[in-house]
Amino acid sequence: MPEDPTPRVIAERCPQCGGDLPPGDGEEVECRYCGSRLIRQRPLPRGDERAEGGPGAGSMRLKMFSCVDSQGIGCEAFRLLIPRDWEFSGGVHWRLDNPAMPAVIAFQVRNPQGAEAFEVFPTLSFYWTNNPMVLMNFPLGSMYLGNEVRPPAA
Repeated sequence: MPEDPTPRVIAERCPQCGGDLPPGDGEEVECRYCGSRLIRQRPLPRGDERAEGGPGAGSMRLKMFSCVDSQGIGCEAFRLLIPRDWEFSGGVHWRLDNPAMPAVIAFQVRNPQGAEAFEVFPTLSFYWTNNPMVLMNFPLGSMYLGNEVRPPAA
């Protein structure tokens, strides 16, 4: 049986927002709800799809990872698609001394067999003013409402 060379969308719903994807036969499709751009994929051949030089050669297998905020409210904070054999560390960290930003996210997804990694660093918040009266009470390096007092970088 000959292969159908026409591209097709693997999912009928947008993985970002869950909305219905529009029909079409172009190489790309755009979600009409959230604007995510998806690439259409040609069907894989029957049999060994990972054969040398085949359409599945060099592909990456992913898994859905759900990060749960265990320190705070106990619900899902975010989801990631990561390579199947990679490891996740980190998550949501609560800093209750900063009322403007009490929770920050910092994590690392890494390959345990190699040096590849994806890392998200925590957001750092700073405060600065040119008012000398405020700076007398909160000198350089002190904390003001959970924010470090530092001038803008030049």
